[in-house]
Amino acid sequence: MLQFNKNLQQNRLTCPLCGELLIDNNDQAPSSQWIGWDHALRGERLFETETNGDIIGWASPADLARLLLMRRIPRPPAINAEDLKHFRVVGAIFPEFDDVVADNCTTLPSAGKPVLPINLRPFLLAAVALVEQRGLEMLETLQSHTMGTNRARFGSFVADMLNRPRCRSSQLGSNNENQAADGLTIKYSSDNKSAHSYI
Repeated sequence: MLQFNKNLQQNRLTCPLCGELLIDNNDQAPSSQWIGWDHALRGERLFETETNGDIIGWASPADLARLLLMRRIPRPPAINAEDLKHFRVVGAIFPEFDDVVADNCTTLPSAGKPVLPINLRPFLLAAVALVEQRGLEMLETLQSHTMGTNRARFGSFVADMLNRPRCRSSQLGSNNENQAADGLTIKYSSDNKSAHSYI
């Protein structure tokens, strides 16, 4: 049996040998009819490319996945406080993510281990592809969906990520005004624009 990189294997939608959709032990397979499917496949390719030792884009897809799995505050916030732990930043881009989590009573992993059940992977991979495509502006919008400690953690993680050589040498979308001599820094935006309008 071929041994694949652990992170790549855990973030796949398709078999690397035959290209068929993967299924889990409950025979749940992602739907290729979903509107974000092409983005999801691009996200899978980003992970695969990096796993093969090539660097493309301005940020590591694994780093973006960690940001997308940080907790967020839903809008409007009128919701049972016990349910808040189920809301993640990725759901600000694809609200269907929240519905699937709720319908399946899924226990989500921490942002430090960004591996999801296969029926949730299309949302995460598509969101990774969109953020990689849109750049810093989209990260600022997504940060506005977090609060308190999580907002500070989000900003700190992004600031660290953007100071790496990979990001310092890249152009982030059309945000040239954010580039300074000491690298790129994230702004603490209060923009209430919904991130799923990017799709």
